Amino acid sequence: MAKKIIALALFFIAAVSFSQEDPFVKDLLKKGQDHFAQGEYGLAVKEFERLYKLDTVNPEYFFPLGVCYIETNRKRDLAVKLLEKAVKLESVEPEKHYYLGRAYLYIYEYSKAVECFMEYKSGAKTKEIFLNESERFIKQAYNSKEIMSQPVNVTFENLGDKVNSTLDDFNPFVPEDESYLVFASNKKYDELYGTFEVNVFVSHPEKGSWTFATSDKNVNTFDNEEPVSITPNGKKVFICNSVDGDYSDINLAEKKTRELRINEKDKELLNIINTKSRETGCCINGDGTSIFVSAESPYGKGGLDIYMIKKLPNGTWGDPENLAINTPYDDAFPNISAEGTELYFASKGHNSIGGYDLFVTYWNTTSQAWTKPLNLGYPINTSDDDKTISFPKNKRYAYVSSIRKEGFGGYDIYRLIYNDVDIERTLIKGEIRFGGPESSKSFSGESSDLVIEIYDKFGNLYGMYLPKPGTGNFVAILPPGSYTLKVEYEGFETHEEAFSIGDRNQFVNEIEKAVYLTTKN
Repeated sequence: MAKKIIALALFFIAAVSFSQEDPFVKDLLKKGQDHFAQGEYGLAVKEFERLYKLDTVNPEYFFPLGVCYIETNRKRDLAVKLLEKAVKLESVEPEKHYYLGRAYLYIYEYSKAVECFMEYKSGAKTKEIFLNESERFIKQAYNSKEIMSQPVNVTFENLGDKVNSTLDDFNPFVPEDESYLVFASNKKYDELYGTFEVNVFVSHPEKGSWTFATSDKNVNTFDNEEPVSITPNGKKVFICNSVDGDYSDINLAEKKTRELRINEKDKELLNIINTKSRETGCCINGDGTSIFVSAESPYGKGGLDIYMIKKLPNGTWGDPENLAINTPYDDAFPNISAEGTELYFASKGHNSIGGYDLFVTYWNTTSQAWTKPLNLGYPINTSDDDKTISFPKNKRYAYVSSIRKEGFGGYDIYRLIYNDVDIERTLIKGEIRFGGPESSKSFSGESSDLVIEIYDKFGNLYGMYLPKPGTGNFVAILPPGSYTLKVEYEGFETHEEAFSIGDRNQFVNEIEKAVYLTTKN
């Protein structure tokens, strides 16, 4: 609702200066204004881009197009240029410094951003909602200087164009075994209503990559749906069903083969979660005794708060408890670890560096309380909204959505690699035998004359291995990847064999491999 109020205010401000006579231009302008007034920036930007291409020096397009780029998470560099031109004009848009400040935040120009927000605050025509946001952005700009000076050692692995699109792909979740990926995307255009719908999509691992993501018809409706958490075994997914400004409730889907289906048996649980307020996030701990919900409430600390609901000894659910981790700003999207000891969430408060940041708090068994939240750090957190993080069993990896230069456009989904966490490796137990698979005998030659080599997928020598003296047995420890095993022994044919060490749900701790050497003809 706040977004629409802002859009309407900006619409009336910007509309004053538009006075084009050309019928084609007037039609484009009318469409752009209508979408702008409804806060439909993804549609408005198309019309204003066409207008701007027709007349790139027309100052009347600088402000609205710059705002559209900011609100749709696109072309931040161009947004800065447009808004820099807009602030130099003697025009009627009092919010131009506010939006230029936001544009500077997105490109990490924090000093310039603070100057713009201070300039807006000192203006005569300010609005409370923009003033409050300006104050918060100034705090985040100062937080950024400290947090970004100590970056986290992570690598971002884009999941590719079978998952990501040129629009926004976000809220990724995987079960502990990474057997599938569920996420949200606004890539679907609804021609009837002229809007981009947010729907749930599912993808599965396939040969080191992912299958083409498909919209799950069993859970998607004409409203917006996005996953907000997943149980560790992947059998259940909490989904937020919403219409902007009208309602936002939580639903629960079960994984059936390769699809999700709404389970009508969960109505009792959903009645505990959903109230007359807006609910935007929900998760449940591993043993099903604690629910965490993010919701708006007149009795909360401000905006969205996170509440914990515990199951009582008699099997009923207790009253919601407003957690001490909440701030006067929005705190949302809780995600509890399988053990129930780590609670990840997003917040616009604490020491956030921009919009929502991701935080973690730990359950202290001594004090029986949640610890002070820790910011997950840059570059996991950015000047954009960073809302969800999903960990498989192997905590070296996590799944996030982020806006990055190497992306396809808007938010993309990435597999995050924590480089300081040891990679899981598979133990290869090899045994060299004389003969073939159907008829063979143990190696009985001089083991020191065996040449055992493993090459990586590029043909580089990964390692040379010595067998156990007097035998043909050897071991190798390898990370996930594709390899070639090469074994040489005088008088026998060279053995070459390609093999792979699985990752994600294909990972195994140990592999036994028999190698058969045949005599030369």
